Amino acid sequence: MIELSKIQSPEKPLGLNRPDYRLVWEASRGQRSTRFDEKRRFRYAAAIKKRLSTLMADRSEDDDPDWFNLRLKKLAQRLAIIDGCDSAEFVMEIMTLPCQWDEWTRAEAIEALLFSGARMKAERVLEILNPTIDYTLSHLHYDQQARYLLQRCLCLLSFLEPPAAGIVRIREVVAATPFLHYELREIVTALGHSRSNDALEFLLELARAGGNRFEAIKNEWIEAMADLDIPESKRVLMSFIDPDTQQLGVEQYFEHYNRERLASHIVESLARNRRSENAYICCAIENFPSRSACYSPKSLLA
Repeated sequence: MIELSKIQSPEKPLGLNRPDYRLVWEASRGQRSTRFDEKRRFRYAAAIKKRLSTLMADRSEDDDPDWFNLRLKKLAQRLAIIDGCDSAEFVMEIMTLPCQWDEWTRAEAIEALLFSGARMKAERVLEILNPTIDYTLSHLHYDQQARYLLQRCLCLLSFLEPPAAGIVRIREVVAATPFLHYELREIVTALGHSRSNDALEFLLELARAGGNRFEAIKNEWIEAMADLDIPESKRVLMSFIDPDTQQLGVEQYFEHYNRERLASHIVESLARNRRSENAYICCAIENFPSRSACYSPKSLLA
């Protein structure tokens, strides 16, 4: 049903199909273009919900109701893909049912709801994802798939309401888990797209700690600061070139390729906010020279 309801596209994605967290905000505002034929999507979603309601009724009358749970969850995960925004509460209700071997289904359902534009209430999402997180933590030392699933869950926690609840859980897990340094990259990227002050504080903690861990995520950290797009994150970027900007305890040396990336984001931020302080822009380019002519002051302030 999912494939039949999709609008077919001749373009095939290249490389790894990583989540694009910029789409979360487009979906929450209803601005994301749908992948589905709406008439088919509506019809198939109604059929899935009807079948789920029948199974839930059968479950309530059965002597062993938990026998139905995995079956219900697999079907609800498909509903999350095809009708996540309108069926979020129904899907989450089913995902909280007790079940074995449902770790991936829980994460996939929450991810589908997130990218559909559904509101992600922290209490309910944590109720669903915490069993998966606990499972992965007990399998990290010998199961690479568990490590990947844990990263995926932590990325999703970046977008909860309120944000602080998700960030607290991320911080707890990162502090207690022997992550390989590069395994934090995707999590840092998701934090950057959360647009949360709580995420900013955690990102600053990672930078202040320094060491090999921060060396491995510098590129993603710079991008995250730009993607946060909040006044505080802009001040962090400016603090690298402006002596009058409050210093935030982040004193890192960046290689030339990261200095170029940092400079471009500083200049883009100034131009996007319609500020015309040529001195700041010239300072950014002088201290972090870019190979690209598109970052010239004239082109940006035009």
